[in-house]
Amino acid sequence: MASSPLCRPPGSTRLPPRHRCPGTAAPRFCVQVRASPPTLTPTTTALNQAETAARAAFLAGTAGAVSADAAAVSLLRQAGATRDADADAVLGALAHALTSGTPLPGACPATPAALAGRPWRLVFSAPAPIAAWRYIPVPEFFALPPAGGGGAGSEGGRAPAGPVCLSSDVGPLHFAFSGSGRFVGGGGGEAGGDAALEFAFTRADVQWGRDAPGPFFTRELGRERCRGGGQPALKAPKTYTFFAYLPPVEGGGAGGVEVVGARSSGGALSLLARR
Repeated sequence: MASSPLCRPPGSTRLPPRHRCPGTAAPRFCVQVRASPPTLTPTTTALNQAETAARAAFLAGTAGAVSADAAAVSLLRQAGATRDADADAVLGALAHALTSGTPLPGACPATPAALAGRPWRLVFSAPAPIAAWRYIPVPEFFALPPAGGGGAGSEGGRAPAGPVCLSSDVGPLHFAFSGSGRFVGGGGGEAGGDAALEFAFTRADVQWGRDAPGPFFTRELGRERCRGGGQPALKAPKTYTFFAYLPPVEGGGAGGVEVVGARSSGGALSLLARR
């Protein structure tokens, strides 16, 4: 992709105080053996029955109007900014973006440099236990690790591990799941491809409000002992494979929001956004 101001990664800032996570070192993963870095393979892009039906309905709804790609961009930006776009249509737009085979208009590669920095809000995820919860009903933020050097010069295309944290507010309680993760693939610079994130949570904290001095409950999550003196880590890191990264554009409104799609190793299709 040719160099474009729109594809320049935004400036990195520290995690805002309202989304603080406990300080943790970055443990080494015990299990990291892969034949190749996870990317958008046929398995990743394969749609389930609900996604196939949502994509078909989305394409039928755009017939005779604007192009499906342009409609997907508008819908995903609207969902990321306002959370009021039709949930079935959002799922269809994500499924279309995942399988279209060509970048959406204005999309840039979801490189580690583009994804790292300020935390992302998890806006939408399907399937969900209840259809109304496809828009995630509580504020939930995911802080990704630094971009590191996860390009061709890194071992297997993997960047060094760094801290990750998923935080949310449920009523008066603030939850934080912390651990470590690393970007896989994605190359470097604006010409790199889409990246994936391998991560594992190793600690859960609960506290009264986001500004409390410390948690009243802490739990170490299930781990496996590493042989050879390595730090313990979860047996099977989870994976987010990113796609359809839409950087902010001038003009404010929905266009001022960054959005990116992700396919999780558990099968869910998600939309993340940040301003």
